Amino acid sequence: MKKVKSIDLVLENCEVLKFDSKYIGRFYMTNITRTISRKASNLISESYSAENVFLQLSSEGNDSIAFEQSWSSNEFPFDRLQQYPDIVAIDVFYEDGSNDYILVNWLGNSDEINRNQTTKLNKYTGDLFLVISGKETVESYFEDVLAEDESYYGLFD
Repeated sequence: MKKVKSIDLVLENCEVLKFDSKYIGRFYMTNITRTISRKASNLISESYSAENVFLQLSSEGNDSIAFEQSWSSNEFPFDRLQQYPDIVAIDVFYEDGSNDYILVNWLGNSDEINRNQTTKLNKYTGDLFLVISGKETVESYFEDVLAEDESYYGLFD
């Protein structure tokens, strides 16, 4: 078993949001499959894809990310994730220096909007909840912790 050091959320426009593991609460990727296929006329390569991604990010991670914004100097990562549903991959980095680059389940004809991606911010904790799935939404999967109840404190207390 390898311990996760951090994850990168890779966006459609090639920007990356990096989150250290201390800012990751619930994190679950299911049905990861390996594929070997031709990607271009001169490239046959291996890739991995996940059917489902369930992710909770601490509100503290929203302020502590080294993130270069090309469009706005005052936009926080959580704002970016809520405004544009365009995560294409999650790069998981391990303590041993290895990583797994995993494509996510994309739905829709647009290159910029993944209809399988939903996000929601808990207004009491400030935590961001994100689901990329063809069967679940952020509201259905995280129903218990998104009950807008200020008594819920999450995994980061």
